[in-house]
Amino acid sequence: MTVASQNNAVAELFPHGCWDAHHHIFDPAQFAYAPDRHLTPPPATIEQFINFKKSLGITNSVLTHGLSYGANVESLKSFVKLLGQSSTKGIGVIDPETVTREELQEMHNAGIRGIRVNVYKYKAMHDAELQKVALREHAHMIGKHCPGWTMAFTQTHPEFWKDLRSVIEQEITPAGIRLITDHFALLKGPSMLPPECEGDVTRQVGFEDIMDLVRNGHLYVKLSAPYRVSNEAPFYDDLKPLVRAYIDANPKQVLWGSDWPHTPRMKVRTSDSRGEAKANDRWLEFIPLLVSAPLLSRESCPGSIRPMLGAPRMAARIASIDYGLRGETGVFNLDVEFLPQEQLRVYSSPNKRDTYNMDVYLNSLPPLLNNSLAKWAYVSLAAFANLPGQFNRTAFEAPWATSEISDEGLSTALSYLNTTDFVAYDSRFFDIIGPNATVEHVQKLAYQVHEAPCYIKDTNQLFFVEWGPPGGDDGIHSWQYLLDVETNTLHNITTDPPTYNVHGCVYYNHSIHVVTDGYSDLQTGELAKIDPHSHEKTTLLNNYLVQPFAGFNDLEIDREGNFWLTDSRSGWGRQIVEFTPPTNPSVYFVEKSTFRTKVVYSTTGNTNGVAISPDGNTLFIPETGVSKYFPKRTDPYGMRQLSAFDVSKAGSVLSNQRFLTNPISYFYDGVRVSRHGLIFCGAGDGVDVLDPDTGNTLGTIRVGGGENGAVSVAFGEHELWIVGKGGVWHVKGIQEQLAREW
Repeated sequence: MTVASQNNAVAELFPHGCWDAHHHIFDPAQFAYAPDRHLTPPPATIEQFINFKKSLGITNSVLTHGLSYGANVESLKSFVKLLGQSSTKGIGVIDPETVTREELQEMHNAGIRGIRVNVYKYKAMHDAELQKVALREHAHMIGKHCPGWTMAFTQTHPEFWKDLRSVIEQEITPAGIRLITDHFALLKGPSMLPPECEGDVTRQVGFEDIMDLVRNGHLYVKLSAPYRVSNEAPFYDDLKPLVRAYIDANPKQVLWGSDWPHTPRMKVRTSDSRGEAKANDRWLEFIPLLVSAPLLSRESCPGSIRPMLGAPRMAARIASIDYGLRGETGVFNLDVEFLPQEQLRVYSSPNKRDTYNMDVYLNSLPPLLNNSLAKWAYVSLAAFANLPGQFNRTAFEAPWATSEISDEGLSTALSYLNTTDFVAYDSRFFDIIGPNATVEHVQKLAYQVHEAPCYIKDTNQLFFVEWGPPGGDDGIHSWQYLLDVETNTLHNITTDPPTYNVHGCVYYNHSIHVVTDGYSDLQTGELAKIDPHSHEKTTLLNNYLVQPFAGFNDLEIDREGNFWLTDSRSGWGRQIVEFTPPTNPSVYFVEKSTFRTKVVYSTTGNTNGVAISPDGNTLFIPETGVSKYFPKRTDPYGMRQLSAFDVSKAGSVLSNQRFLTNPISYFYDGVRVSRHGLIFCGAGDGVDVLDPDTGNTLGTIRVGGGENGAVSVAFGEHELWIVGKGGVWHVKGIQEQLAREW
C-alpha cells in the first residue's frame, strides 16, 4: 500500500471503486448560504475536492449537503452534476412538511440518494422527544415516496440513543430505511472522556445502546472526523479501542468518510489551501482497510433505492494519512494492537450469548467476499439439521420469514438472513455470484404479478409486463413495459396490433417472442413475435389444428429455433379468459420451419415455466398444481416440483422424467438456464440457483423480503433482472457468464 508524492497527485491507497461516504462542498460565490445558518464555513470548492480525491486515490464519493445551505438543495444538485453522477451521489435535506413527490423525483434524477435529518429545523438538538418527531417525519416521507433512500442523523447527545431505540428498531428499520450516523456516533476517545470514565471508552454514556444498534443491524456508523472525538492529533491513537468496538459489534455496519474539508471548530483544511486555515494543526484521517462505503447506484424514485451499505471484516490495522504543514504526504501503517477481550469491557447487551448462538447457524464467509458491497450469509446446513425449541413455517414461507420460533439464537439468525442480498447453501454459489454482485430495486411497482421479462440486447431494454388482476382493465392488459436499463426509465408500449395478456417472453434472432393467455372469450392464447424497434406484432401460432389453446404461460426457444410452449390453467383461473380449458395443462413442441405442433407432456396439475439446457438434451418443467382457483388459493398438497426430461434427437419426444427438486419455499414460477447450465428459478422470496444434476439449491438471490416476490428472470452477460411482486430488481456484477450463445 503506497501513496505517491503530492506532486503526482495519485494514490494507491484505496482499491478501485472505493467510496468516500461523507464529504462536503462549500462555494458561497456560486450559491449563497442560508440566512439562518448555524455555521459559516470558508469556501471548499469542487476543484479543491477533486485534488484531494486524487491525492488519496478515491474513486467515488457521497456528497453530503452542508446545513449552511439550509433546506435548499440546488447547490447539492449542481455539485453532484459537476462531479458526475457516475462517481458521486448526494445526501440532501428536506422539509418533510412542504416537500412534494415531484421535488423528491427531481432530487433523485439529480443523483441524490438519501437525506440528512435536520434537527436544527425542529429545534431538537437537545430534546430527544423532538428528535423522535424529526425521525418519524423524515422517515415517513422517504418511505412513502423514495423507499430505500438512506437517512443520516448526527446525534450530539449519545445519552439520547436509549430513548430513540424504540423508534429506530420498531419503526425505521422495519420500514426498510437504513439509518446512518456520522463521526464515530460522537462517542469519545479517552482523551475527551470525563474523569469518571477513567479512560475506558466503554463506560461513556450511550456506548451500550449504540453498540447494540450497530450489532443488530439498526444503525450504520461512519468512521469519520476523528478530530471531533479525540484530542490526540495527529495520530488519534486513543480511538483504536473505539474502532475495535465498532468492528467487533458488526463490521458490515461500518463505513468510512473523509469529512472533507474538515470543519470542526471552524478549522477548515483543504489539500491545496495556504495560510491560516491550514496552519492551525495537522489533520489525520482514519482509513479502516477493506471497509467499503455505500454503493449508491442510480435507480428510479419513487422506486426503492437499496444502497449496498456493506463492509466486510476489517484487517486488524489502521492506515493513517498525515498531511503535514509542509505538504508532504506519507503513509503510516499503524498496527492496531487490540487489547485482549478480557481487558475490554464487554460491548454487548445481555443478548450477546444469543448473538453467538446466531453464529452457530451461519458459516464464515470466504475471503473472496471481503470487499463485497452486498450483504451475504452462508447457511450451515449441519447446524440447521437439529434445531432447539419450537419452530414452524408453512411450505410457502421462506425459512427466515416465519415468526414461530422459540429459540432466541435461531430467531436472531433468521432475522439476519431476512436482511441479506445473497444466501448461500453451497460454497459453489460464491464463485457463481462473485464478490462484485449487487442487488438493486430499480423499479418499485404495484404488489401484484409482473411477468415475462426478456433482455433486448439490440436496444438495451428490458421487456416485461404487469399480469392479471387487480391491474389493467379487470386484469386485462393490452400494453407492455419497456425499461431502459441504462437510465432505468420506464415506458408503456402498445404493439401494432395490440397484444393482450402477455405471459412469457424470449428474445431470439433480433425479435421479441411472446406467448399470451388470450383475451376474454374473444382471443385464444397465441405465440407471436414483436419487432423491438417498430413494435409491430406478427402472430405465429394461435391454435392446435382448430383447437384453441387454454392460455400460454411461458415459452422457451432452443438452439435450433424450435419453440417449447406451456399451456396452463392460469389465465382461466384468474378470469383473464372466459372459456374453459379444452385440455389438461400441456407442453407443446413447435417445429421452427413447418410449425408442426405436438403435445409432449400433459399433467393434471398445472404447467408454468419451461427451460432447456445449453446442449438441448434436457428440458426443465416446474409443476404448479399448488395454485387452485374458484376460490383462488395455494394448496400445500398440490404439485410444486421441478422435473427434468430427456429430449429426443428430433426434439419431439420427452422421456426419462425425473423429480429434480421441490423448492425450499413457495413454488417455482419462471425458470431459465444459464450459458453453463445453471438453473435460475423465481421462488417468491428470491431466485433460487440450482445444480442441474443434483437439483440442490446452491443459493438464493433475494429481493428484500416482505411483500416483494420474485416471479421470473432475464439474463444479460454478467447481470440479470428479476421481475415480480413489487417491481424490478437489477442484479449486476455477477461473476458467472449468464447469457446464452443463441
